[in-house]
Amino acid sequence: MMEWIRWPKQTGGRIRLFCFPQAGGGASNFARWQRDAPSDLEICALQLPGREDRIREAPPASVQVLLPALADELSKYFDKPYALYGHSFGARLAFELACYFRAALLPAPVHLFVSGSAPPDAPRPARLGELSDNDFLEKVVQLYQGIPSAVLAEPELLRVVLPALKADFRILEAIEYWPEPPLDMPISAFGGRSDHAVSERDLTGWSSHTNKRFRLEMFEGDHLLLRTSARAVLDTIVRELEFTSAPASEKFTINTELIL
Repeated sequence: MMEWIRWPKQTGGRIRLFCFPQAGGGASNFARWQRDAPSDLEICALQLPGREDRIREAPPASVQVLLPALADELSKYFDKPYALYGHSFGARLAFELACYFRAALLPAPVHLFVSGSAPPDAPRPARLGELSDNDFLEKVVQLYQGIPSAVLAEPELLRVVLPALKADFRILEAIEYWPEPPLDMPISAFGGRSDHAVSERDLTGWSSHTNKRFRLEMFEGDHLLLRTSARAVLDTIVRELEFTSAPASEKFTINTELIL
């Protein structure tokens, strides 16, 4: 089995940001962040089984299998403050992991960043992962704008990426939400103005899952923010992490202006 984390070339930062990609995505989604991040922030990109250089491994079967494995791996690197970022499926995974850490009495993240995801107590998503391959792809393209046309045009490549993509949807759609106390960390929620799947109103729902500061930020772009607003999102994360240790003047902040 290969390592779960793809580390930046430069380490030694004061804080680590563990990054979880969208369904079917891999660590390469965060290559630009690893290049552009300031030296005091380590962008640690998660590589789940079944994608990119772990393509020969079976994708995770359930969140019950995935969370203990992730916790065991990430807890090795709690020697300095850390935060979690997840996009879409990755956002829900990051949230579940933060709850898992709390239950296991492990050190908590200093901040949770979620993008392109409704909160965990939103209505359960449609069971796309149980559809036939053709129907599944049609729905994913329609809702999430998430599969490049070059991949759709190559049947062999599509057969390689489809198992992990469907496996992640099945995991997401099977997660049962049980009400828990709000997390004891700030939460920042990000969205794309042209996202067909997750609205600004959906993102606002994350505010009930923290007893600390909440911030909502909307960017230009569709569901895949790292394709359209990668640098703007990274700059916002950097500013929020600088803010984390400072006292908040208000719990709830909404900024829908484009950050350039």
